[in-house]
This record gives sequence, C-alpha cells and structure tokens, in this order.
Amino acid sequence: MIGKFYGEYTLSNGNYRLWIMKKYKNGKYKFTFGEYDAKDTFMDKVEVGVWSVSYPVCISIYLTTIEGQEVYQSNIESTYNYDA
Repeated sequence: MIGKFYGEYTLSNGNYRLWIMKKYKNGKYKFTFGEYDAKDTFMDKVEVGVWSVSYPVCISIYLTTIEGQEVYQSNIESTYNYDA
C-alpha cells in the first residue's frame, strides 16, 4: 500500500481531472488532484490525512485540505471523513 498512485479521466461536463495519491510508510497520505476546465484554467487541491491497514481492510482518515494559500481542517467528528 505504500507508494504513489495516479489516475486521470474526463468528467461528464468535459473537464479533465487528474490525481496523485502518495502513501508514506509513517501512516500519512497526500492526495493531490487538479482539474482543467474548458478554458484550460487549472484548479488544484491537496488533501492530507492518515491511513492504516488491518488486513483485509485499508482505512484512511481525511484531516486537512489545502487550496492555494488556504488551509481547512476537516471535522473529525463527521463520518464522511473516514473511509474503509
């Protein structure tokens, strides 16, 4: 589960989205994704969190979003920010 993962696809509105997920052995992850719109404007966003594996389940907890110079903390009480 440690490593760098990449994906890209075209959305139904014609925008092009790409993403890179880096999972580190210290249990942290960084998920960077960007999107080009019809005018070739690029919008990017970074999500940071922690992950763990308890075979056969991989768990991730989303903690922070970074958009430009703005940093937003997630609501850790929201089940939306936990994934298994």
